[in-house]
Amino acid sequence: MIHLVIALRCEAQPVIRHYRLKRDHSERAYEIWGGEDVRLIVCGTGKAAAAAATAHVSDRASTGMDRAQAFVNLGTSGHARMPPGNAALAHRVVDAGSSRSWYPQFVSSPPCLGASVITVDRPETVCPEDALYDMEAAGFCAAAWRYSSAELIQCLKIVSDNPSYPLVPGRDRHRVQAMIERQLPCLERLLEELRALCAELDRRGHWPERWAPLAEPEGFSFSQRARLRTLLGRWRAALADEPLPFPPERPPPAAKALNLLQTRLDHHGKGER
Repeated sequence: MIHLVIALRCEAQPVIRHYRLKRDHSERAYEIWGGEDVRLIVCGTGKAAAAAATAHVSDRASTGMDRAQAFVNLGTSGHARMPPGNAALAHRVVDAGSSRSWYPQFVSSPPCLGASVITVDRPETVCPEDALYDMEAAGFCAAAWRYSSAELIQCLKIVSDNPSYPLVPGRDRHRVQAMIERQLPCLERLLEELRALCAELDRRGHWPERWAPLAEPEGFSFSQRARLRTLLGRWRAALADEPLPFPPERPPPAAKALNLLQTRLDHHGKGER
């Protein structure tokens, strides 16, 4: 399953048309559209909105205990010099407020050039660094990293404005749609790579037999069991045969078990042992 997290309806509309997605009218909290292997959520602007929507769409996914989930944050951004309409794939995402960073990985040739993305709390009109500026990527990454691995988390940004060519809020919806529509082939190549990677991870088979006691662990709530399945899926994809930090047949209390798994996966994502 591939989850597309997009801030604005005008940014999402070309994607909805291209993939012929259908509105999920059972959803009340968000505007969600779905297809065979793609779900799109319109999250609204800002880090907090992107983080909440990313968590929501993943928690609602029925991918099973050992199916890979991929996440893509698609949207527009500003840049100091890059011409409007250009696409870039984030190789680094920085939260300007906290200085926290994430490093999405791409396992083959990226479909477009790479760039750093700096997430800010208010629209940036000066763009002082050689980077893309947006308002959602850091929140998206903070949430997506809890559900998947760096190879399956991507931020695709289309430059909408620069200091010489500003965007007029509320008046440039059609220009934004046209820019995203022109970059749909780039999005399609990215999604094809993610589909192939998800399929490869799924082909590796079910959980190891030694993990069987964790299928229905005692003392775990429904949400904790869902979180456990997600973390174990990430462990299988990222750490392969490395032993778990606790014996599967005698796991510690739920909160401690989840924290042990999350901590090790976070260290792995930073290249630590």
